[in-house]
Amino acid sequence: TSHNGIREEDITLDIALRLGRLLRDNGYRVIYTRKTDSGISLAGRTAKANENQSDLFVSIHVNSHPSPLVAGFETYYLDRTAAKVVDRENGRQSRVQRVTLSGRVLESRRLAISVQRHSVSRVRSSGFAISGHGVKGAPFFVLSATSMPAILAEVGYCTNKAEADLLGRPAYRQAIAAGIAEGVMAYSSSRSGRITAENSGRQAIR
Repeated sequence: TSHNGIREEDITLDIALRLGRLLRDNGYRVIYTRKTDSGISLAGRTAKANENQSDLFVSIHVNSHPSPLVAGFETYYLDRTAAKVVDRENGRQSRVQRVTLSGRVLESRRLAISVQRHSVSRVRSSGFAISGHGVKGAPFFVLSATSMPAILAEVGYCTNKAEADLLGRPAYRQAIAAGIAEGVMAYSSSRSGRITAENSGRQAIR
């Protein structure tokens, strides 16, 4: 989308590159779907994540709305209702496949909550005004076709003049990237803790 002098493809690439640098500086291996102003299909993006057996998938977008008054940051994940649709479309799945999908939905929601919370907090602490629209479920292709916890972050509405002006500022985009990075790292830390506790419990039972 493109409004008020803002092109989604430019803003999202810039934020993705900033996010990647922050995550790499903290020891993460980062795989980009693109690093230049080039197009890649939705199927191509998810295939790249799946082929590399990625642990997490983060899709970054700029939103638009018929009303120029709508603004804010929101994060999407594949919720249980959407997951059931995916389950039906994939035909009859085994119990293991259904359990795997259910687990991915749960982890995606946890990741979405962490990214939403930290992003809004970071942007506000950086001195910018931002509305938080919360976490929402949606059947977006990139969320359903990935085999790992996945989220889609809508970082702002370019149809809102004030928010478009903010998206055009490097400091604002850096704050968004920092917030997403903090959300990813907080989720990863909590997930590692859950896995460790789970393994400890199994050892104790034995």
